[in-house]
Amino acid sequence: MGLRYRSFVVVVALVVSSNFPSSIFASGDRQKIISTPDKPSKVFIGDNVSLTWRYYQPSHLTLRHVLFGIFKRPGYLKTELAEVNKNGVPRVRKDYGLSLSWAGNLTASLAVFVLYNVQPADGKKTFGIQVDFGYEYDMLTDIVRLQVEAKQKPSTLTSVEPAHETSNPNAKGGQSDVQFSILFLLVLMIFQALFHKGVVAC
Repeated sequence: MGLRYRSFVVVVALVVSSNFPSSIFASGDRQKIISTPDKPSKVFIGDNVSLTWRYYQPSHLTLRHVLFGIFKRPGYLKTELAEVNKNGVPRVRKDYGLSLSWAGNLTASLAVFVLYNVQPADGKKTFGIQVDFGYEYDMLTDIVRLQVEAKQKPSTLTSVEPAHETSNPNAKGGQSDVQFSILFLLVLMIFQALFHKGVVAC
């Protein structure tokens, strides 16, 4: 009885292990997102913003594709904007051709999507990615919102500096010359007056 029971357990274990992926039993080496964009990611109106994700891919997994798009809470990809296949070749939705590009590197497990000419309407959307390793494995999902701000207009007010008196290095010298001339004229006038009165003898 004991031998038959042990044989039955071994057979069941072999059947289970052959029909279910090893990721279900091995919880240590699992795919995961390591870093995400700032939440929210701040951007000025009309500027571009790069949304960067880093993820970990175990060696026994094969990437299927990376999707980027507009999500509907909770975590449902409503509108697919771009797909990057396992070879790193992107395919962008036609109406987003001038507004979105791929700048990542799948070999380095780096997903980067660039949004161009961001507008206030983009701040009302929830963007995100899905990293797909196939139906047998858990999909990695992450979302991000944009905080779209208006650029500060440069101030039109100009600061007026108080007027400073400029000192003329020759001012003192010129003032002395004028005083000397006036004094000379006064002496000359006094001398002429005395001369006419006969006070000064020739």
